[in-house]
Amino acid sequence: MSAGSAERVLVTGASGFIGGAVVRRLLAAGYVVRGNGRSRHAPQYLLDAAQACGGRFEWHPGDLVRPHGLASAFEGASMVVHAAAIVDSAAPTAAIEQANVTATQHVCELSKRAGVKKLVYVGTSDVFGIPLPGEIITEDTPYRFWGESYPDTKIAATRLVRRFRAEGLVSTIIHPGWAYGPGDRAFFPKLIEQVKFGLMPDWSPKSGQIALIYIEDLVDALCLAVGSSHADNGDLLILDDNSGVRLPDICRYIADRIGRRCFVLPTHYAIIHALARVSQIAVKSRLVRTPLLTTTDAKSFGHEFRFSVEKARHVLGWAPRTSVKDGLEAALDALMQSAKSVGRAADHATRNILAG
Repeated sequence: MSAGSAERVLVTGASGFIGGAVVRRLLAAGYVVRGNGRSRHAPQYLLDAAQACGGRFEWHPGDLVRPHGLASAFEGASMVVHAAAIVDSAAPTAAIEQANVTATQHVCELSKRAGVKKLVYVGTSDVFGIPLPGEIITEDTPYRFWGESYPDTKIAATRLVRRFRAEGLVSTIIHPGWAYGPGDRAFFPKLIEQVKFGLMPDWSPKSGQIALIYIEDLVDALCLAVGSSHADNGDLLILDDNSGVRLPDICRYIADRIGRRCFVLPTHYAIIHALARVSQIAVKSRLVRTPLLTTTDAKSFGHEFRFSVEKARHVLGWAPRTSVKDGLEAALDALMQSAKSVGRAADHATRNILAG
């Protein structure tokens, strides 16, 4: 991946897990990077990354749902990486729809108006729905609704990108699996909390595996899409299609690393799904603040998903470079290091992830 002297890339969701990782990599590759986020000021770690590599970095604050004043962020940008989204399936439905659908429409409109050469959109493998028995999901698999806010809004957003593609906006749609690694504040910390509790229900199929993708491997694909024309106007699945790892495997690994005992309890899917529904009702009734788990979680881990990334291998020359073992180790090491480094700053939210 090489950057031309005038190549400017705008990254939305630049303060998030995926967006921030993309910004750092593009800066290191020599691009002029513009970051967008709702915070007034850029996160310090992005400023540090820009300084460390001598790269040019601009911060354009603003809400993509109400993008007044954001046109200047798109003007002069050669490419846009749209990584902004709400992935928390427990968030209010209206907020998820605005962040995932309305914001994507505005990104497409502003990109087209500014003459952006290419939009790289971060979708999700969830758009292909719950698989049929024995099905191997590819980029040609039809979209299927889940009846859940997050995947269903991502389907709507992906269709928007494809509609603008038909109108002349060149785009590459990347559909990642479950991203994890250093910087993750959702997937891994939640599992750690469950392991600390000492009991992990397991409702996953015996032959199933989690569609994981290590953050740096995902960034590899996104940056290849930015720097190459081979994937223009195409859709690509980006995940480890041969991870061989199940939910209990990850929990046992975490338990060993943090010195805890965690009993894995085989549980019927119907029981977990019912518990998730009750838990979400309790949140809506304001009886509790957060659900124990969501129905999206129940479905995600309760079915056998099989994917093929052959198209990404052929078109981009991409393949995951990080084994699940190495990725999990790096993710947990980062959390442990973060807990130590923020101890003096009294960052209890991070520190308590690993505390007894």
